[in-house]
Amino acid sequence: MEIIDISGSLSAEEPHQSNNLEKCRPYTIEGVAWVGSGLILTAYIYPLDLETDFIFNLIGAASLLGVCIKKKAFQPMVLNTAWIIGGFYKYFKTS
Repeated sequence: MEIIDISGSLSAEEPHQSNNLEKCRPYTIEGVAWVGSGLILTAYIYPLDLETDFIFNLIGAASLLGVCIKKKAFQPMVLNTAWIIGGFYKYFKTS
């Protein structure tokens, strides 16, 4: 529940709104990671056509790579970079 200040003492910037955005940022980053994981698993488990498989793997690995860069997690960063390179190799080798 939000408390509304009717006295008008808040500044024009309204710092409480930027504070709410800061609270949502970790959940957004985690959401991107879960969506990326879901895309990679979907491409791995289900028989998809080559283009869909490539897109799911590319978007999934790129989103996980972005989260790894943000969190400075170097081992998964290397793994996701290899996954992206492998996806490009698989897609363009068979095309």
